[in-house]
Amino acid sequence: MTAALESTEPDRLVAPTVRATMVGEGWTLTGERPFVPYAAEADLVLVPASTDDGAGLFLVEPGDGTTVTPLVSTNRAPLGHLDLDGASAVPLVAPGPPGEDAVAWLIHRGAAAWCAVQAGVCEGALRRMADHTSTRQQFGKRIAEFQAVSQRAADAYIDTQMVRLTAWQAVFRLSQGWEADKEVQAARFWAGDGAMRVVHAAQHVHGGIGVDVSYPLHRSFLWAKQVEHTLGTPTRALVRLGAALADEPV
Repeated sequence: MTAALESTEPDRLVAPTVRATMVGEGWTLTGERPFVPYAAEADLVLVPASTDDGAGLFLVEPGDGTTVTPLVSTNRAPLGHLDLDGASAVPLVAPGPPGEDAVAWLIHRGAAAWCAVQAGVCEGALRRMADHTSTRQQFGKRIAEFQAVSQRAADAYIDTQMVRLTAWQAVFRLSQGWEADKEVQAARFWAGDGAMRVVHAAQHVHGGIGVDVSYPLHRSFLWAKQVEHTLGTPTRALVRLGAALADEPV
């Protein structure tokens, strides 16, 4: 059995737009969830939904009251637009404080997981950059020996390390059960801002080869852009990080 969960832009899950209503002894859901990974292939979909008592997590079985429109993401992974019109649902975590905590749990861990994915994307792009610049020759020497190219690669290396370190810091704190909101926001920022500099640099130093879809480098760019979209803009992460820091006593 396969279950799916919308993982796009964690900020959108804070106040779920899907509405859960008690009908008789059961629950029904109304609303829509865009960009649910593998929604068309899933047997169950985990949907955060709001009620008068707060948010909760509900399981929906595609069928009556549920319409899934297949989509394709930037990185070519399958998505689905989930349209709920009185769909029957089973509460996995009841609305109220437990549901609110469960949604927050999902937001932090989902964001940290995507940041870890982005670290791998950057490391792959950096490796291809190093291999290409070490073998490609212009004017009788490897292009890695040109100062502008080596400086661009060095900057990409620094950005890759920041994406990796902030992602694993967030993952580690969450794994220990420690407070990690600021670390998750920092990781989200670097996964969007720093990672896009890495894949842009990789494209540029490859020249025309970088935009040739028969060469695998373009996949790193598409994956990096998809992860950036999934996590939300780096600016939003900075705003939330700044607000968290401002609330701390000096």
